[in-house]
Formats: sequence, C-alpha cells, structure tokens
Amino acid sequence: MLLHISLFLFFAGLHVYLSNLNHAVFKSVDWAIVLFSALYGFVTLIPIFVVDSPIFTPLSNPVYRLGNAVLVILTLPFICYIFFYGGVLSPRTRRFYLRRFSRRFSMMIGGLEKRAEGIVLGRSGSIDLRILRWSIRALGDDDTLEKFFEAIPGFFNSELVKYQRFPRYLLNRYWNALNALLR
Repeated sequence: MLLHISLFLFFAGLHVYLSNLNHAVFKSVDWAIVLFSALYGFVTLIPIFVVDSPIFTPLSNPVYRLGNAVLVILTLPFICYIFFYGGVLSPRTRRFYLRRFSRRFSMMIGGLEKRAEGIVLGRSGSIDLRILRWSIRALGDDDTLEKFFEAIPGFFNSELVKYQRFPRYLLNRYWNALNALLR
C-alpha cells in the first residue's frame, strides 16, 4: 500500500516539476497521469460494488472501510434519534434501521474480506452439491473413484453440509458409487 502511495506522490512531484520545465511535455505527461489515476481509481472501487471481483488494489479495503465509516458517522445522529425519541417510529421500523446500522458498522470493522467471506459461505453449499453431483456422474473406473473418495473424507461432517439439507438422490448416488468401488 505504501508503494502505491509513493507512486502517486512521485506522479504529483513529476506533475509539479514538468509544469515549470516544458509545457508541451507537461501536457502529454499530465494526460497519462490522469488516465493512470482514473484507471487505478476504477480498479480500487470495483471490489466495493462487485464483491467477487478478481481485480483489486491494496487501497480497496481501506477505501471500503473509510466509506463505511463515513456512512456510520453520518447515520449516527439518526440512530441516536431512534434510541431517544423513537416513539414516533414503529418498533418494526426501529429494528429495521438498527439492523442496517449494525450491519454497516460490522462491514466497517470487517472490511472487504469479511463481506466476501459471507457471500462465499452463502453460495458454497449449492456449489458443493453441484460439484459433488457432477463428480459422481463423471467418475467411471476404480482408480478415479478411489482418488475421489480419498479426497473428500470429511465432506459429510463439514460445517457446510451440516447446515443444509442434503438431497436424497445425491446421497443414493454417493453411496452407490462407494459400494461399486468397494465391490
């Protein structure tokens, strides 16, 4: 992160140095600096809006946390109003705003990693089932079946499988493939 900041400081110094030296070179380098800065800003902001984006910069997480901190600070007077003078609001509305505030506060504390982890954990159960179904269907000979069952020894005891309902047909396929291997 410090290296990126030092690069921006270098470009700022180059901007000042060339403005006094040569005006034609200054204009061309100034456009390159503006283009680079806009591209860097775009790449920095992409993970804030698209969580599973593979492109990010070291400044993406601090910018995300800073944006959430600003939102927390801006909504703090409203939350105080709800606590002290919330009689005009229905209990359901108060709970709604308090939940949003606490979610925004936890996003400020956790950063992008925590947000991405929550999204991935929410999706991975269905992804795991699709992968398991495809793998069982694609396996044919004993060598590949053996490697498959060696690779997933604790699958049914994992946290992801424990909290979701495992389809019966998939369990039957799994046990039939295991029985075929053992026979």
